[in-house]
Amino acid sequence: MNNYDVLVFGGSSGIGLASAIEFNKNNLSVLALSRNATASDELKTNGIAAINYNILDIEALPTLLQTTPSVKHIVLTTRFPLPWGLLKDIDICESRNYFEQLWTYLLVIKEACNSLKRLESITIISGAISKNNKAGTINVKLMASSLNEVARTLAVEIAPIRINVVAPGLVDTPLYDGIINKDQIFDEFKASVPLHRVGQADEIAKAIYFVASNKNMTGAIIHIDGGATL
Repeated sequence: MNNYDVLVFGGSSGIGLASAIEFNKNNLSVLALSRNATASDELKTNGIAAINYNILDIEALPTLLQTTPSVKHIVLTTRFPLPWGLLKDIDICESRNYFEQLWTYLLVIKEACNSLKRLESITIISGAISKNNKAGTINVKLMASSLNEVARTLAVEIAPIRINVVAPGLVDTPLYDGIINKDQIFDEFKASVPLHRVGQADEIAKAIYFVASNKNMTGAIIHIDGGATL
């Protein structure tokens, strides 16, 4: 048995890593989970425990939860690449396969609520794109919107366990490293939002910690997007 307070799925990079560090800074014991979590130098530097874990490995989930019975907070930040593109161009079968993430999230939430007797909160990361209507974003908008509605519905169903959503806009994370037109994407985003800036992972992490620790907040969708949804 391990006495962890927080499980961060997708906790080895980007928003997940920043969230693990934020909880750790606030004196909570964190276990970061991702496919390559044990290779993260930043987790090691911050003294954060890590195990390699594939969220799609549903058979491993019961064992994980059985060995972490003291967990109070779960953060779901795992990001799967969704195909961008116009409806006329995208592969619908490929899109259906990517949406496996949604069902996996539901399974994690179900098993956690049934198994973790000390569980207080679940925080899901979606995206500001749920509020925007832009050509070529149908896949990512459907996913973000679905995650938002999952939280709003389950907030009633699983209470007193709290469930909230943090919905970032464009955030400067390793997700965009290696993209040829990264600078163009960032410049276009900055020009389109009131604050004229791209978000940072630690800014999103602070919001995640806030909703997880606020005992009177559930079913909330917090937009941290520079004003992209205005």
